[in-house]
Amino acid sequence: MAGSDVGDAGTFYAVGLDQRGRILAARWQLISGVQRLAIARLRPGGALDISFSGDGMRAFRADGEAGEVDWIGVDPSARLVFAGYTAATIQVAVGRLRSDGSSDRSFGGNGVVLTAVRESAYGNDAYLDAASRLVVGGSSYQGPNNVGMLLRYLTS
Repeated sequence: MAGSDVGDAGTFYAVGLDQRGRILAARWQLISGVQRLAIARLRPGGALDISFSGDGMRAFRADGEAGEVDWIGVDPSARLVFAGYTAATIQVAVGRLRSDGSSDRSFGGNGVVLTAVRESAYGNDAYLDAASRLVVGGSSYQGPNNVGMLLRYLTS
């Protein structure tokens, strides 16, 4: 078994592999008392991949909000795609990072798109279809009612 220290405070909720066999892991992370979305990329042997965001870990806020990443994948252009939700406004958060870990600003203007559905919405799982459209599944709440939710984001 191989492993790397990827910081404290936070549970990994999503893992995957890119086209080169590098490990992708996503979670929330507490940095200086502020919760952030966090994505790590590790080499196949388990060491942090420093070609990703300079240290192997990218921590950020989704349009200024804390949140959680529950799904991570890679599109045919080797960009990292993720889905989850924000903590304060409880909106679906989807985003795209370039292979170096920087935000893909061609996606939503800053690399992240927030989608409000009813009072609150959680993006818990996702899939990239053959046309690279992101399909997100989760749940939405309106008062006491919890309903299933599916969203499809068009390519851009």
